[in-house]
Amino acid sequence: MSVVEVQAPSNTSGNQWEVVRPSRYARRITAATPMRITGPAAGHPMMRTAADPNGTQVLGTLNNCAHGYTPWGTYLTCEENFVNYFNGPDAPDAHQRRWGMRKTGTQGYRWHEHEERFDAVKHPNEFNRFGWMVEIDPMDPTSTPIKRTALGRAAHEGAAVATTADGRADNSAPDTTCGNWTKSGEGSAIVGHHDRIGLNESAPMKSWNMSHPSRGCSMDALKATGGGGLLYCFAAN
Repeated sequence: MSVVEVQAPSNTSGNQWEVVRPSRYARRITAATPMRITGPAAGHPMMRTAADPNGTQVLGTLNNCAHGYTPWGTYLTCEENFVNYFNGPDAPDAHQRRWGMRKTGTQGYRWHEHEERFDAVKHPNEFNRFGWMVEIDPMDPTSTPIKRTALGRAAHEGAAVATTADGRADNSAPDTTCGNWTKSGEGSAIVGHHDRIGLNESAPMKSWNMSHPSRGCSMDALKATGGGGLLYCFAAN
């Protein structure tokens, strides 16, 4: 990923947005960028490696897909299909199979041929450190990106914050998150319309991330509301 500063067209530059060069914000975030691991998985035995015996620091983020921004000005990105960067054993265990681990050999990305940590035979815990939600502060080039394990490990794309029209977190209803994403029956979650076609012509109803409550928290109820039954969930304290 890259952080790039742009500015509105000046009177002499025509109608094109301009990249600011140099910029104090500009930086690249790669597979070798140091990152912090926070949340319930930080320090877990399955997160510890020879290079990081405490399980709280990791190099890099992979296969970043989709994103969102928070009301406090940070950027969220997801690590999708990260397992493709790893070479697995001949017979992956149940945990590895759950994430699609396989022996790639000379197929796939072959990163393990150039950096040993991507060989899950030699370093079986390294791949546990990917597939998380990563939070980046684009306004502070000295900040360390954070893998927020409290937001879950979905290995999926998509990250969005449900906010009110003026950019604040919503607290108007007693439950907008299906019981903090623990319910599968009664309750509701706030949903939006990615195509901006809402239930009526009012601006709130056309919100892409905060339009109205779902019909329930079960898979059937979420689909009946008009979605695919998939939840992209996170929280911040």
